[in-house]
Amino acid sequence: MKKDLPFDFSESEGGLNLAISNFDEQRYRHAVRKFADRLQIFEDGNASDRVAKLIIDKMGI
Repeated sequence: MKKDLPFDFSESEGGLNLAISNFDEQRYRHAVRKFADRLQIFEDGNASDRVAKLIIDKMGI
């Protein structure tokens, strides 16, 4: 399961230091995009705004 996620896991302080030292933001962003596409995740950070607007519209305010 850990290999399916778009980020590294560390089980020790040394492993964490190594993961931080080897962090590649472009590789990470690519992995996150692939993960989201595979799971059909379409989050854009605006879900709460859309829900609030829907509720207000339904209430006729």
